[in-house]
Order: sequence, then structure tokens, then C-alpha cells
Amino acid sequence: MPDGARLPSTRMLANLLGVSRNTVMTAYDELTAAGLIRGRRGAAMSVAVVQSRGVHPFDPRLVLHQAQYPVRTLQIVDPDGTPLYLSFR
Repeated sequence: MPDGARLPSTRMLANLLGVSRNTVMTAYDELTAAGLIRGRRGAAMSVAVVQSRGVHPFDPRLVLHQAQYPVRTLQIVDPDGTPLYLSFR
């Protein structure tokens, strides 16, 4: 993605990829810490202007795959109504 390009919201990207919003938020946090994206709470995230240092283009599917996040989450409700979540690949 080009420098300064706006990234989709965490809700939209989670929906698009079929993962939890928390997964996308964690990925965005890691990319922010690495200096690849920037943003602030309540504003759109965007690709950071990166000096040429061998940085590969941003691909959210690749980031999520390399981070080994669960592919599916199954919600089960226990007898007293508490939701339980099982994650698996």
C-alpha cells in the first residue's frame, strides 16, 4: 500500500477477513509499534511514511497468518449461561 493510504476500520477488516475484532486491533497495535502504520484513537489508521529500509508492503492476511491467530472461534454457552469461546485453526 502506498505511504499515507488509509486502512479500513478494525470492525470492517475483521468482518472482511472473518476474524475477531480483537485480532485486528492486536495486529494494528503491532504494526504501529513497528512504525509501519500510524493513527490515533477515533481517527483512521494510515500507512506510515517509511524510509526505504527493505520494508515489505502491508498485507493484513499475511500479518494475521504469520501471527498464528486462530482462524475460527466457536461460542458455547455453559449451563448457567456464561459464554465460552474455543479457538482453533
